Amino acid sequence: MIHNPMLHRVAYLSNMNNNGFSAVQYLRDRGIDAHVFRFPYEHAHFSPEADSFRQDIHEFSHSARWGNVYDIGKFTADDLAEQLAPYTVLFGAGTAPAYVTRAGRRLDAFIPYGDDIQTLPYRRLARPRQLLARQQLRALQRRGIKNTRHILMDDAAPEFVSCLNKLSPGGIWHRNTPPALYLPAYSRENLTRHRSQSRLYSAIRAAREAHDLLLFSHTRHHWISRPGVEDWIMKGSDKLIRGLALFARRNPAVNVHLATFEYGPDVAASKQLIRDLGIEPLVSWHPLSQRKEIMMGLAEADIGIGALHESWFSYGVMMEILASGIPFIGRREGALANVAGSYPMVSAGSAEALAEAFEAYVENPAAWKKMGLEAQQWLARQIDTSVSLLAEIARTTSPSPAPNLQRGRTGL
Repeated sequence: MIHNPMLHRVAYLSNMNNNGFSAVQYLRDRGIDAHVFRFPYEHAHFSPEADSFRQDIHEFSHSARWGNVYDIGKFTADDLAEQLAPYTVLFGAGTAPAYVTRAGRRLDAFIPYGDDIQTLPYRRLARPRQLLARQQLRALQRRGIKNTRHILMDDAAPEFVSCLNKLSPGGIWHRNTPPALYLPAYSRENLTRHRSQSRLYSAIRAAREAHDLLLFSHTRHHWISRPGVEDWIMKGSDKLIRGLALFARRNPAVNVHLATFEYGPDVAASKQLIRDLGIEPLVSWHPLSQRKEIMMGLAEADIGIGALHESWFSYGVMMEILASGIPFIGRREGALANVAGSYPMVSAGSAEALAEAFEAYVENPAAWKKMGLEAQQWLARQIDTSVSLLAEIARTTSPSPAPNLQRGRTGL
């Protein structure tokens, strides 16, 4: 019997952080009929159009009418089951575990991104008229995660691993880095072909030509503690700003520049700190941008800087920097610093460490560029491994109902 991979139709539910769209493109490259469904609550800059130059997006990219946290009771189980019926394999993130369970099915692979394991499965304050929906979603989310067949998540951060462990997932946990970025779209050749379509490229290129050292940070500006917000999700943007000021003061002969973005709750505070330190001429601000614009800018930079507040192994900004082939500065300490076979990078958790890192680059740029290319190769291998895993799951899975849940009921 000849195996026909197109008999296996995959629905990837959620495109938060562009993860679903990236994975679906890889699966289609391998002959699998895969489609991504974007949920209504997902930000515009996480739309497939923001992450691709291709013209055939709408052949396999769709918008789901359902998926919002407080809409779980607005769609009957039969409605949801009917919409999912054309797909034999279900991958997803976000609220997908809850909605798929409501439909009487279970996810074949759950690829979490954060809130889906950090907040959605737990009690949260809600307005009285939204409280029942929130309770329903919480219960279904927990059940959906517990019943999923496979989970794809690396040891991104100790807090994330702890969040998932607390939910007692019953499926096979593959500690692989998810295929969160479609590398063919962002080859140097493809970016060059599409420069004329970019709003950001000309500004970053001008900064490149005018400076000796171009730093690039598109991480959220989030460095001030707030009640009710866990500090470990902060990004440490103030450390980057102070590190830049320190480097500039110690190395006046180096014409340095930082390109950053008006993204995050502390943009105003970052701008004030830059004024206070007297380094406004060293920084350019750019509007919140699509991934394909970000990748244009990264291709011109010398160094990409990620989150600096807490230790992380993997996240979207890190993967985008690694994909660009430029050296990466983030924060990876403790157990995460000693992961066997991990990507090369420079860890910096203070202004002094950042200034020293910039000085090290200036002293030996060739070694740093080599590090960036090695990290890019590491990412390509990780993505290939994860795509092979998802493709194997897709080809060997037959749909079955979620355990202990009759279609048409919420299970509450």
